[in-house]
Amino acid sequence: MRSFLTVLFLAVQCLTVLAEPITNLNPRSVVAGKVIGGDIPSGYPNMVYSMWNGAWVSSVNLPPTAPNGAKLNIVIYSSWPTLVFNTNTDIPQASYKLTKDTSLGFEYVEAKKRWEVIVPTVEGNNSMSPLQINTPQNVITRVRLSDSAWNPAVVLPPKAADGSAVLVSSKATKTGKIDSTNLLFPYTTSLGKDSDYAFIFNASLGKWLLLTSPETLLTLNDLNEGSDIPTPRTAMTRLTLEPGSKAGLVRLPASGNQRDRIIIKSQADTRSNISILNDTSKGTMTIGKGETYEFMWDDNLKSWQVLQAPVTRLKAVNYADQALPTTTTTMTIVEAWDGNWASAVNLPNQATTHDRVVVKSSAPNSMVVMGVGMSQQTISNGEEVVFVFNASKAWERETSTIRVLMTMGQGLVNKLGLSAAQLRQMESLRITNETLSNSGNKFRLQLASLLTVPDFGKDLNTAIYHARSNSLIQGERNRVAADAVYYEGIEAGCGLAYVLPKPNSYSMMSAGSLNCGTVIMRHELAGHNMGLNHGNGFYPTAMSGNRMPYFATPFRFSSTLLPISYKAYLPDEVNLMDKNAPAVAKFR
Repeated sequence: MRSFLTVLFLAVQCLTVLAEPITNLNPRSVVAGKVIGGDIPSGYPNMVYSMWNGAWVSSVNLPPTAPNGAKLNIVIYSSWPTLVFNTNTDIPQASYKLTKDTSLGFEYVEAKKRWEVIVPTVEGNNSMSPLQINTPQNVITRVRLSDSAWNPAVVLPPKAADGSAVLVSSKATKTGKIDSTNLLFPYTTSLGKDSDYAFIFNASLGKWLLLTSPETLLTLNDLNEGSDIPTPRTAMTRLTLEPGSKAGLVRLPASGNQRDRIIIKSQADTRSNISILNDTSKGTMTIGKGETYEFMWDDNLKSWQVLQAPVTRLKAVNYADQALPTTTTTMTIVEAWDGNWASAVNLPNQATTHDRVVVKSSAPNSMVVMGVGMSQQTISNGEEVVFVFNASKAWERETSTIRVLMTMGQGLVNKLGLSAAQLRQMESLRITNETLSNSGNKFRLQLASLLTVPDFGKDLNTAIYHARSNSLIQGERNRVAADAVYYEGIEAGCGLAYVLPKPNSYSMMSAGSLNCGTVIMRHELAGHNMGLNHGNGFYPTAMSGNRMPYFATPFRFSSTLLPISYKAYLPDEVNLMDKNAPAVAKFR
């Protein structure tokens, strides 16, 4: 499966007629006493930049500026492709490959401070009917509206080649829209004067995705009644709290269109509160200098979802004799390590419902955590525990800790050395916990012990069958009170585990092989052992290809703004795992 993010514009053909005189340059040309390489210089009204086998670079950058109307044609004759970075163009992706015997042309538009790609263009037909765009024959198609060539709506084609892009712009004084029929979501797509949109087609979804759109830029003075953000007029609204501003309170609008986004950034020295009308589930949200929040309207949930929020980070040693400060963000992380350890952590006396404090320790000595309305909790070396402030105005422990005995086959140790084998195991554990944290799971794994054991057979199936009843492993498991066992060796295979819809202690066993990477543990132990089958979802989450550090959940979103559980066999893997976690954490 190819994501639209990985699709590159391949072999874009472009015939560009350039006015004389033409400046011909190549990577070996010398300008201002320097070989230009892949950085195309500025200042030329008409330029052809060519590459061939004797004068080739792997990537090029367009000039940052140029005279208004300047033309640039990039031509490649070399046997090897070149990656063209287009950060200052209107192409909706950051880069693309230009292959042998292809070219790509641009024109510089001073008013927009960017290069605009020269591609086939569809003009409005000045009728009151929607302008229907035909299936594009090129990788990029441009659509332009004006007062003399206007339509009330633009309808993108029902299908196109994967990765095809359509750029829509309007200079018309009349306002239209982009019809939502073939869009992934009914985005806010008003098409007014100087509007620019970029869409890309995802063949797997059979829909067009919005990549860039007009943005509403606001400051504190633009807000309704001084602090209310108005209902979005565009798909993206950006509010900047400027230096010296004192908002006090910023309220999000009561609603928006599906997948509208609001980004709030602060340059102010004074912190401001962020409020969502009729929604008290987000916890404390204040914003200070250098911090950013991003929200997305979810029409299904009828609420604003938080896509990005600042995190407060504290060192345990700095609060050894006092309670942690009152929360200013929904998430506070308190870290302790050797040299930054405190015997006790006192959670904040004041917080908002759903605020969370994460206590992470790599210190050799245990520490206690105390909080309003909560019994004392002990945190030991290698443990990460999340505490949440509940509706009863008390702190409670939210996450279970599953202790893991990590075992290494003798063949693995012989091949890597003991230290490297142990480090590999620790990296597997780190990646697994990172994935659990990203996904919002209510349990974490903790190292109970590292143990070298004999090799158990030719393949992983034999290995886990014998390992779960091996006296050496079980003796160590009892000694260190390990709830689960993970084995890594050099046996044939990649990863294997018992799939346990209702986990039991005897089969809480999984394995990985040196043949594969350190992401295997999250798939086998945190996934299969905790009850999950393969997800087979649209996104390569831990159980659906294992390339993303997430388990399927409807509460985390991709860059396309789809929930990462989209089309997964089990849309909420996190929920099933969390239901099993408390019982597993009590196996030893």
